[in-house]
Amino acid sequence: MKRPSASLLLAWLLAGGQLLLKAQTPRHIGYTQPLRHRVALMPRSRRQRLVERLTPGILEAERPSENTAEGLQQTVALVLAELRFETIALPCHTLTFVEGYSGTACGAVGNCMFWVLDGTGRILLGPTHARDFTRLRSAHHGLPDLLFGAHYSSWQTGQAWFTFDGSVYRKSRCATDTEAGHQKPRREFETCEP
Repeated sequence: MKRPSASLLLAWLLAGGQLLLKAQTPRHIGYTQPLRHRVALMPRSRRQRLVERLTPGILEAERPSENTAEGLQQTVALVLAELRFETIALPCHTLTFVEGYSGTACGAVGNCMFWVLDGTGRILLGPTHARDFTRLRSAHHGLPDLLFGAHYSSWQTGQAWFTFDGSVYRKSRCATDTEAGHQKPRREFETCEP
């Protein structure tokens, strides 16, 4: 039996690494379908750069819930210890998706912190809070549009579409879906909050 070439094996491995982030496939973040790699296991220098970039956003998100500086630093440390990531290579760009994975980084209804970074480690989006995300087939300025879903309550969910403006991802469209009893959910488009 003939053995496959190294380049064929590499292509197969690279394709396999992107299966979970396939375009148009909704992906629950947090406990049910976490991103595959733990930030804690990144090479030290890459992990330190990532932590430096994410910490200000975590501090800002957690500040209202913590009363003391010590409590805030403990919370930030717990969030950073539990982050997960996946990197995808696009034709002209590399994107790294980072998510909170535990109770500390996720709210009571299951919405978790989420970031998107470019190949240099610059934050393009986040932290945003969501329960699931979809990488859409549509794109702006060479980067895919993203759809994030949030769980508001037992009968209400929200969606936010993000497009890349050449510098960062910005919300381009927002909607709330409300389900009443056994009726089909009703979608209401609304003005996006920043």
